Amino acid sequence: MAENTPNLSLYLKDPIADGNDTFNIETMLNENFRKIDSSIGGKANSTDVTSEKVNVISAKAVSDLPAAYPNGVSVFTLSSTAAAAWRTEIGHSANNAAIVETSKVTGGTTGEYLIFQKVSFYSSTLGQEKITAVYQRSSGANNSWKSTWQKVVSPEEFASHQAERASNTEYGHVMIGNGINVNDGVISVAEMTATNVSTTDGNVQTEIDSLKSSVSDGKTQVKNAITGKGGTVLDADGDGIPSFSELSAGVNGITTAAITVPNGTAFSGKRLAGLDASGNFYAIDLVKTPNTAVMYDKNFNLIKEITLPYSVRAFSKDYVVDDDSGAGLMNLRDHNKNLIQTIPAGGARTMWGAVGNNLYAYYTSSAKYARLTDFNGTYLVNVNDTSYHYHTFLNKKGNIIFLKLAGLGTNFTPIEFWKYVPGTGIVKLLATDNFYYGLDIAYW
Repeated sequence: MAENTPNLSLYLKDPIADGNDTFNIETMLNENFRKIDSSIGGKANSTDVTSEKVNVISAKAVSDLPAAYPNGVSVFTLSSTAAAAWRTEIGHSANNAAIVETSKVTGGTTGEYLIFQKVSFYSSTLGQEKITAVYQRSSGANNSWKSTWQKVVSPEEFASHQAERASNTEYGHVMIGNGINVNDGVISVAEMTATNVSTTDGNVQTEIDSLKSSVSDGKTQVKNAITGKGGTVLDADGDGIPSFSELSAGVNGITTAAITVPNGTAFSGKRLAGLDASGNFYAIDLVKTPNTAVMYDKNFNLIKEITLPYSVRAFSKDYVVDDDSGAGLMNLRDHNKNLIQTIPAGGARTMWGAVGNNLYAYYTSSAKYARLTDFNGTYLVNVNDTSYHYHTFLNKKGNIIFLKLAGLGTNFTPIEFWKYVPGTGIVKLLATDNFYYGLDIAYW
């Protein structure tokens, strides 16, 4: 009995059951041929099929031209020894074996070729076989290779590359951090402002504000120091904070030149009692009356004259002291004669000069001393010297200066200078110490 094949449904007769049937060329042959032709129509001819198979060929030299390779796909292997020349030409250093694969097809109608060759070097150690590197080259003609060898990343190298991290000296992968945006491959960073950039103490804006405040505070301190030394600081913009140039001008404006008391009867008979940072000096007018305290500027212009109830013993920037000898007291007053405090004078003791910081010096009529006490009469310095007199005043630098004087009456001559050092006492000064700015001297 006749049947049909399962794939193309070709018609088949049964020789035994259908042996007596008349042979029908159309149904038994032609229809079957049409089905076969229709099934494989348009597919590659037999020659192409043969040329595109994988051909295992004998090994070639690395210098062989593309013409040495057949059309289609060809492959051969090289032992580590046989692959030496290939490694040298390609630049592969490891002592590996190789598999060489070549794909070659004819393109177009003018005889051009498409030729690609790949060399895979691998470790052939038994049980540890793996590809270590892959290289390739190409050509479009039979008589030359048109490109140099290029390395193709192997799976092992790709895995190693994925683990690379960028550093200051090495290229590598980076991770996008917070505040960084990536949109279609474009990296963008949010605009940085003084308020969104963090620092250890807050953000840039707080640091700027703190710096401005610190600078302003520093300028104010310098300004106060300059004015405290008798200088003047301008403030052109009126904001209360001088500029650096204004501070510089203020420092340069402080008078440091020597002050020399001029000769002449106008200044005779006055006892020097003190000096302030502005160059003003304070004296007792012994000729006019011992009760009179006089203040002059650095050009010897009279600024102030104060007449007190008793003999003046001290005169300074803030204080004036008179001696109520009958009561055995010194009276500490302001420049308006208001009594601030009484100071025990101890009988024959007389005030010699107020020197600031609530200190004053004195000596007695029976002996010669260099003494410094506080307002309670406690000794800070006590030098008993029967051969010399001492005079004390506060100089421009704020130092308490003792003048050691030789002579009698109003003819004292300075022979040594001493400075009071808290906790130490008085220390002898040298001429190079520039401690009194040229003042001439105890009586004038």
